[in-house]
Amino acid sequence: MLIADTHVLLWELSDMENIPPVVSGAIQDALASSELAVSTATYWELGELLRKGRVELAGGLRTWRSRLRDSGIHELPIDTEIALRAVELRDQAAPNDAADRFIMATALIRNAVLVTADREILAWNGPLDCINAT
Repeated sequence: MLIADTHVLLWELSDMENIPPVVSGAIQDALASSELAVSTATYWELGELLRKGRVELAGGLRTWRSRLRDSGIHELPIDTEIALRAVELRDQAAPNDAADRFIMATALIRNAVLVTADREILAWNGPLDCINAT
């Protein structure tokens, strides 16, 4: 399973950035094989970005979510194990950003690969399997 970090999802679906073709191909392959997912923390993070005026989503967050689900992207909820792992990550020098830790914990608990361009996540010296989207 491949989990798209929030910014990677925005870039891939909105053409806001140029994702390297090999990374875009991995995302598209995961989508085609029903193996592309997002953490539910992504929706919270998108909502915060909308509120701050840093992104625009056609039709708003709920409409955008519906489009993602309709396209076959899976939602991975934050359950107790993910919440506990996110807390543990804080003690393991993971990024300060709570949304990042929830997304990282989701990937770790689900044994998934995280596609991200986040420098702090990529620099983390832990067992997270990542694809660098820069």
